[in-house]
This record gives sequence, structure tokens and C-alpha cells, in this order.
Amino acid sequence: MPTFAEIRQAVPPDQSLVYLLVTPSGGAALVLLPSPTGNEGLIWLNDLTEENVRALVRTWLEADQQHKRAYFEYRQNPTPETLATLQPAQQTWHETIDTTTRQLWDWGMGPVVDYLTDPVRRLSGVEGVAKAILIPTSYLGLLPLHAAWTDASEGKRRYALDTITFTYTPNARSLVAAQTLQQTFTADPTLLAISNPSQDIQFSGKVVETAISTFPQGSWQLLQRNKATRTAVLEAIPHHSVLHCSCHGTANLDEPLNSGLLMADELLTLRDLFALKLQAQNQGIRLAILSACETSIPGLELPDEVVSLPIGLLQAGVAGVAASLWSVSDFSTTLLLQRFYYHWRNPNPSQRLDPPEALRRAQIWLRDTPIQETDYVKIALSLANTNPQLAQQMLLFPPQNFSQPYHWAAFTYTGV
Repeated sequence: MPTFAEIRQAVPPDQSLVYLLVTPSGGAALVLLPSPTGNEGLIWLNDLTEENVRALVRTWLEADQQHKRAYFEYRQNPTPETLATLQPAQQTWHETIDTTTRQLWDWGMGPVVDYLTDPVRRLSGVEGVAKAILIPTSYLGLLPLHAAWTDASEGKRRYALDTITFTYTPNARSLVAAQTLQQTFTADPTLLAISNPSQDIQFSGKVVETAISTFPQGSWQLLQRNKATRTAVLEAIPHHSVLHCSCHGTANLDEPLNSGLLMADELLTLRDLFALKLQAQNQGIRLAILSACETSIPGLELPDEVVSLPIGLLQAGVAGVAASLWSVSDFSTTLLLQRFYYHWRNPNPSQRLDPPEALRRAQIWLRDTPIQETDYVKIALSLANTNPQLAQQMLLFPPQNFSQPYHWAAFTYTGV
């Protein structure tokens, strides 16, 4: 276990570090403010008990599982009957996301946000959005803490990420390792893009095209469809500093090293990535973007310890991971990540944001942008030749907006 001095040393000069602790009797938030104040604060959270958190997470996972089951049945057999099952399951899942994130504000995130944004405690001279690193304990790592919300004026909502850029880390030691790894990347990044190995992700090509377009010619490599085999990807990874995976992922609770990403032929596991010994060769990955389904879900049963795919990637030699906590619609993910790349890899270097802030800005943009201001119709029409059925469905039943947290809140940023 690291000492308190080692934990204090891990706090970046422009960020706070927040431990969210859960006990049978209640919870607490230990807040370590950045230099030059270097102060610590303890916030008691009486409702954040193990019993309350366990019940909240169980309801969350049951609704998620019900929705996934109905969705996969509809995808395999799109009939009026399966659609009639899907629609209420989808509604229940969306409502569960809403009620859970609202509860998270009252039980813990509200007091934390208020503490961090208090003008008296804010770092002297710092203006604008604050930054905080969350270390959630117990089952809190399963939930989108950054999307906790409360009611604001005029029927609007105040979300945690509106005023603070939140990132996640499993512990201070992992944070230090990611910080050390980040400092080794001095050259311009190069991209390895993996696109749709399972050939069932509708908008995979759109997202990958956007990613590639932000890198100069010769600084990216694309492995798509049946070319994206486990062996081909493992051979390519050491030659690139950014990994974009538009594929399916899974987390194995019983054997975490068998968690991984589904390639065209088999699973590329964390065990495979550890075997590359990227850190030992000073070749780690600066950023992994997992624009796939379920890449950050540790499982459907309550584990003794949350060991997600992003946490495993950090330990395998990745400095930062953007991944989703639940299955998000392909189209929502497309819009979100297109905006993420716009902010992170802006053609004007002076306007580029670091990955966590780029993700936060993209999430707020997707949440707040009216549908007519997006390129929804443009994307639908572009599918007319290759997938006319999908194009027609999109044009006939367009979403009114993406304000519901289901669409934008799934992605989290782990690491630095």
C-alpha cells in the first residue's frame, strides 16, 4: 500500500484527487487539493453505505441486462413482437440511468462538486473548469459518477461534468505509473485503427475515418474487418502510440487477464498485451479509445473488486483509456467521437485539448446540441446505397435530441 506522502506526491499541480470511500456505516470523500495549497478535506457522506450502493448497482445491472437481452433478440429477429419487448426494456433502462445518476448526486457527488468549486477552496488564480481524479471504491466504479445531476433553474439540470473535468483511476499507484508513462511520449503520435472485426457495427467506418483524417499521411495504420486478426493487431501495436478500437470488448471477472477485445478470429486479451511488455521496452500506448459495446463493464454480477478492461489496460502499459460503461447506440457513439477528435486533434494546434477535456466537451456538445444542428440526416443519406434499410429507419424515426444521459454519459476516461 502506498504511504500518504506517496499519494500526496501523485496529485498533479492542476488537479484534485478524490477518494470515494464506502463503508457499512456510511461513506466519505477524501479530497486532496493540488499545490500550492496542498490541503486535504474530508466530506462525510452518510447515505453512501454499502447496503445502499449494492442495492443501487443491482437495480442498475438488472435493467442493463434486461435491455441488452431485448436488444439482441430484436437485432437477430426484427419483428413487431421483439420490437414490442425492446421498447419497454429500453425505456426502463433509460429511466434507470436517470434515477441512478440523480441518486449519485445526493449520496456523494453533489457535496464533492460543491466542495471542489467553492471559491474559498479553489486554487488561487485558477479560472474556468476544475479538474479532479476520482478513485471510486466498492461498486462505485460501475457507475457514471461524472454524470451525477441535480435540478437547476428553469427546468434544467446541473451535471457534475458541467464544472469539473473528471477522470478515473483505480488507485494512486496506477496514477503514478500512468503519469510516468505519459512523460515518455515526446514524438508526434501515430495511430493504429481497428475497424469492425466482427462486421456488425453499423457506423464503425465513420468513426475510424474521422480518427484517421486527423493524423498526417503515413502516421496511421488501418486494420479492418477480416484483416484485424489477433496476430496482426499484436504485431502492429508496438509501432503506434494511439490505439482506436471500433470493436466489441468483454471483461472476465473470474480471470481478468482473459478480458479483451474481439478481433476477426479470436479475443485479443489483456494477457496478450502484458506479454508484449510495452512498459519494459519503453513503448507503452499513450491513449486507447474503445468505441465499442460494453468495453468498460466489469460484469453483471457484483464482484468483490471492480476490475474493468480500462484498468487492465492501464496496468498493461496504456497511459489513458476512453471507454464505455454500457452499450451505446452506434450513431450516438459516432457523433460523440467525431466531436472528441475535433477537440483533441484540431487542425489548429493552439485549439487542441487534452483527451479528458476533449471528451468532456464532446459529451456536453452531444447533450446540448439540437438534432437539426447535427449531421444526422447527412449520415443517414450516406448509407442509402450500402444499407438502405438502416437509412430509411434513421430518416423515419430520428431521435429528437441526445440530452438523455444514455446517449452521452457512458464514456469515461481512465488514466491521464
